[in-house]
Amino acid sequence: YKIPFKKLDFTAALRIDYNQATSCDTFRLVKNGIAYFDDLNSNYFNVSFSLGMKKQLVSWLYLSASLGKGTRSPSVLERFIKLMPVQYDSYDYLGNPQLKPENNYQADASFEFLDPNLGSLSVGGFFSLVTNYIIGKVLPPSLIKPSTQGAPGVKQFSNTDKVYLTGFEVSYQSPIAKKWSLLAQVAATYGTEPEAVKYIVSDGQVSGEETVKNDPLPEIPPLEGSVQFSYKFFWDKLVPRILVRLVSEQNRISQSYGEQKTPGFITAAASVSYAPCKFASLVGGVENIFDTPYYEHLNRRIVGSTERLYEPGRVFY
Repeated sequence: YKIPFKKLDFTAALRIDYNQATSCDTFRLVKNGIAYFDDLNSNYFNVSFSLGMKKQLVSWLYLSASLGKGTRSPSVLERFIKLMPVQYDSYDYLGNPQLKPENNYQADASFEFLDPNLGSLSVGGFFSLVTNYIIGKVLPPSLIKPSTQGAPGVKQFSNTDKVYLTGFEVSYQSPIAKKWSLLAQVAATYGTEPEAVKYIVSDGQVSGEETVKNDPLPEIPPLEGSVQFSYKFFWDKLVPRILVRLVSEQNRISQSYGEQKTPGFITAAASVSYAPCKFASLVGGVENIFDTPYYEHLNRRIVGSTERLYEPGRVFY
């Protein structure tokens, strides 16, 4: 629902979800009267909402701000997976049919500078509190043992108390009316779990645990920026482009999750598109021009191996 004013716009949004899951699985895990994989039916009634505003401070400057709550029900995998290594680490994972939905309470704000001759510049940031965050917790070997060779133990998806996320994004777009075009972006996200559990592995098995304060959340990509430049020739029919991507090293790694640091890298790509008419176009180019060996922080390693999974080298298309 939008309420427009002369220099101020209000926006309100409401979303309602009914989420139902059931399974006919016969697998049960009960120990000392505690059911770890039982009662395979769950029903959730989720309410999400947001309130936002956008104000024109002066003719070329806008301020936007919003508050909201978003709710995510557990996935089928998080509810019902049975003894498979489905996460970044080497543990076998067991679902949890009685997981609670995650709740994300978020606030964000941004400034946007608009000028027909200079282009647009956007600067924004956000802060997020997530409750009932879903993460894996180790089950004792006396309760259940892994089925995958080399797995140190079994983790079950469980709800933790809360985690924090914060981040920013800056982008610049050159004026649309120009023959040349420049798009530059930089963004980063930081996540923290106030209190996490680090499992100690000896001889391939979990032998103990320790508490880690303010542990970075796992699988958070590092600071990344990109610059794309293009120019229009022959009545906008021929357009060459150059893209440079810069990714920093990721040193904020989760101790409890057993993450490894990832080095930074720089890659470049070039392409040319030609449209002889509005019904057809031809595109050709090269990715990773300098044949840089690199891998993303979120690339999965092969189960049973410590080797990194590299991205392709120079590719022509």
